[in-house]
Amino acid sequence: FMIPITKNGDPRIVPIPEAINRIVGRPNIHRDVLSAKFKEACQKAGYGHLRLHDLRHSAASQLLNAGADLGVVGLILGHRDPKSVRRYAHLATDTARRWMNFAASGRQVLDSHRPQSGEPRNKAKKRA
Repeated sequence: FMIPITKNGDPRIVPIPEAINRIVGRPNIHRDVLSAKFKEACQKAGYGHLRLHDLRHSAASQLLNAGADLGVVGLILGHRDPKSVRRYAHLATDTARRWMNFAASGRQVLDSHRPQSGEPRNKAKKRA
């Protein structure tokens, strides 16, 4: 959906999952109104402590732990400077652990046999 005025004064399109898009459509709403509506909904649902901004951190964590790289996460979060997204690098602990376990297994990985989509495979592919 579109945020017409962001913190830096520029408009921004925020990518949202298709399932959510089907439910809410593509609202064109000011961030203050969106935040207020979100806060109201959270209070009604018993999550009064939750802030809209908390969802950014949750999304970054889930994306990184699913294997997304920092560049993709920065793009989704709308960071102009790649340095801004580095604050989330520590959240990729599960992904880093899987890669270290893979490396520690002693398997050789050729460029053509590297795991796809950031997820280490249990077995390396055999050469044809």
